[in-house]
Amino acid sequence: MASGTSTLQRALARLLKPKGGDVILTIGDRVPESPSHAMRIFASYQPGEKIQLEIMRQKKRKTITETVPGPTLSV
Repeated sequence: MASGTSTLQRALARLLKPKGGDVILTIGDRVPESPSHAMRIFASYQPGEKIQLEIMRQKKRKTITETVPGPTLSV
């Protein structure tokens, strides 16, 4: 399970391009209650789906709409 979690974390990092201090407020219409809850919400989306995230960055709300990335292949 650890490799699945780290894969999700990398995909979420690619999607959000996080900066220090970012706080995820909503993922779609759901409010994550913890980082692990945010990962479960994120995992419920399929690669290629559009996802709307609301974040707090530098004391300002920002809405991001991105496509959920697919898995990356390692050679």
